Amino acid sequence: MVKEAEENAEADKLIRQTIDAKNQLESYLYSLRSTIDDTLKDKIDSNDKEKLREIITESLKWLEEHQDETKQVYEDKRKEVEAVANPIIAKVYGATGDNTGNDDGTPSNDDGPDDSPTVEEVN
Repeated sequence: MVKEAEENAEADKLIRQTIDAKNQLESYLYSLRSTIDDTLKDKIDSNDKEKLREIITESLKWLEEHQDETKQVYEDKRKEVEAVANPIIAKVYGATGDNTGNDDGTPSNDDGPDDSPTVEEVN
């Protein structure tokens, strides 16, 4: 029985990492949606907002249709979304002179070092 558990440990680890990557992608998409609809709703250009909404909607649909992908596929999808979203979010924060955002477009608390866990650490 111990031998069987050891043999399955690597497979279990891979499954866990894949689920984590999928959850991180989903979390990122919902966080990005919240950012453009709440935090930046009056600061973001309407064309950019529409572009972000479109990629979020498409990516959430893709995620629903691709429940059994590999960890790498989920990570690649997130990078694809980030390639569109990050320049837009950076432009908004640059234009407003507001440096309180994180790389994913979510607001951060810059009152000092942020020791709180990230979404990736919590998942």
